[in-house]
Amino acid sequence: MTDQDDDRPRATPVRRVPGKYIVYGMAVFGALFLGFMILLALRLSPAADRFHNQPAATRPR
Repeated sequence: MTDQDDDRPRATPVRRVPGKYIVYGMAVFGALFLGFMILLALRLSPAADRFHNQPAATRPR
């Protein structure tokens, strides 16, 4: 048996980021990315409509 107590919390080594902050960062990035994609979809929807459903060409007079 060792002299150390295995149940006590261990200090994070220097220059190392705990995993929960990486997960938080990924969640924030994902939320911002999703918001940006929704914004683009809403803004570009009229342009997509015009591209896929082109108006009838007018005859020159």
